[in-house]
Amino acid sequence: MKLTSKDFVNGGNIPIEFTCDSKDVSPQLSWDGVPEEAIQVTNDFGKKDYGGPCPPSGTHRYYFSVHALSTKTLEGVNRYNFFDKVNEHTLEKAEIMGLYQRQR
Repeated sequence: MKLTSKDFVNGGNIPIEFTCDSKDVSPQLSWDGVPEEAIQVTNDFGKKDYGGPCPPSGTHRYYFSVHALSTKTLEGVNRYNFFDKVNEHTLEKAEIMGLYQRQR
């Protein structure tokens, strides 16, 4: 699988419009090689909607990832075991990383 963005390059800076300092909209993301019937799950903000970078200080790394799982549901998943459950069932994974520092 491959994950890319037209809005920032892997390892590059995330533009301000995709952060809490501006519009907080999702950057464009494209992926290929994902098996059919992949579904979107709740993120670490507790919602399916995008929540942009908002670091307390300094430059932080933000990882966007897509996982192809071997199961349609993750039984007993919660915010504490999410990554363990996902990793247990990951067939393939793709990610892209961007950097952001607050514009105060």
